[in-house]
Amino acid sequence: MNGRLTIARGRLTRLDHGQISTNQFVWLLVSVITSYAIAFVPSMLMRITKPDGWISIIISWACDLALALVYAFMGLRFPRQSMVQYATSALGPWLGKPVGAMFPLFFWFACALLLRWISELLVALFLPGTPSVIIIATMMYVVAYGARAGLETMARAAETAAPLFVLVIATILTLVTPKLRFEYLAPALEDGWMPTLSGVPLTLSFFAICILMGMFQPYQDDPKRAWFAKFTALSTGSLIIIGLILASMSLIGPEPAASSLYPDLAIVQVVAIGEFFERIEVLWMAIAVGAAVLSLSILLWASAVGLAQTFGLREYQPLVFPLAAWLVPISLVIFDGQVDEIIFTRSAFPLYALSVEAGLEVLIWIVALVRGIRGEPTQEPARRL
Repeated sequence: MNGRLTIARGRLTRLDHGQISTNQFVWLLVSVITSYAIAFVPSMLMRITKPDGWISIIISWACDLALALVYAFMGLRFPRQSMVQYATSALGPWLGKPVGAMFPLFFWFACALLLRWISELLVALFLPGTPSVIIIATMMYVVAYGARAGLETMARAAETAAPLFVLVIATILTLVTPKLRFEYLAPALEDGWMPTLSGVPLTLSFFAICILMGMFQPYQDDPKRAWFAKFTALSTGSLIIIGLILASMSLIGPEPAASSLYPDLAIVQVVAIGEFFERIEVLWMAIAVGAAVLSLSILLWASAVGLAQTFGLREYQPLVFPLAAWLVPISLVIFDGQVDEIIFTRSAFPLYALSVEAGLEVLIWIVALVRGIRGEPTQEPARRL
C-alpha cells in the first residue's frame, strides 16, 4: 500500500508511512517531556511553589492522565485519524478545519519556545559571543532533516536516545544524593495550598504538550495501548522533574534554586566520579541539546503533518523546511530577553496552551458524543517494527 495517501470523501488516509510500536510511542513522548522538563519546568515552578513543587507535579500528572483518556478514547472512536482529522469529522468542515489547524500551529509555537531557550543556554554557558542566529539556523537544519525523514525514523532514534537520557539523569541524581540536605524541604505546605495549586497550570501546560499522542495514535501498531504509552511516558517524565526539583532545592536551598535560571546545573556541577571524572556540564549539555533536537523534530513533524491534513495536501514533506525557516526569525524576535520569556511562560503560555490542549479537545469530544459521530472502521493492517 502506498504510504502517502490522501483524504477522499471524508475517509481517513495518512501522509506518513510506517508504524510505530508501543515502546517507540513511549520513548517519543519521553523525549518531549525530558526536553521541556530540563528547559522550563523546574526553574519556573520553583519560583511559584518553592519546596512544594513536587506536589504540583503529582496533581498535574493526575490531570494530564485524565486528559489522555479523552485523546485515547477519540483515537479509538475515529480509527487511524489524528486530532486534526477527527476535528473536521466531528465539527464539520467550516468549524472543524480552523479548530483542527490550532493543534499543528500550537506544536509550531512550542518549537519556537524551546528553540529560543536552548539557544540562550548555549550562548550564555558554552558559546559566549556566538550569534544566536547561527546556533538556531544550524539546529533547525538538523531538526528539519529529522522531521522529513518521518515518524518511523524519529521513533527509532527516540528508542535509542531517550533511554540514555533517562539513564544519565538518574545516574547524576543518584551520585548527588549523599550531598543533599533534605531539611531544606521542610515544612511541607508552609504557605498553604495556594502556591502549590498556582503551579499546576504551568506544569500541566508543558506536560500536555504530549497531546502529540493524538498525532501518534494513527500510526501505532496497537492503538488500544495509547493511554498506557502516555501513562508510562508521563510517569517517567514526572519522576525526572520531581528528582531535579528536590535535588536542586536540597543542594543549594529553596531560595537560591528558585532564583536560578538553570537550577539543574547546580546539581551537575557538584557531581564527581572518583578523582578523574569531574565537571560533567558538557555531558549534561549534550543531554539537553540531544533531547531538544529530537523533540523539535517531533514537534515540527506533527506541525507539518497536521497542516498538510488541514489543507488536504498529498505530502507533508514540502512544508517542513518552510516551517523550519520561519522558526528562525520568530524564535529570535518572539521575546526581548529572558525576563520577557519568563513572564510569558509563567503567565500567558499556560492559558494559551491549555485552551488548545484541553479546551479544543474536550469541545471536539463533547460534540462527537452529542452528535453520535464516529469514524469508519479501518482494515488497514498494522506492521510492527
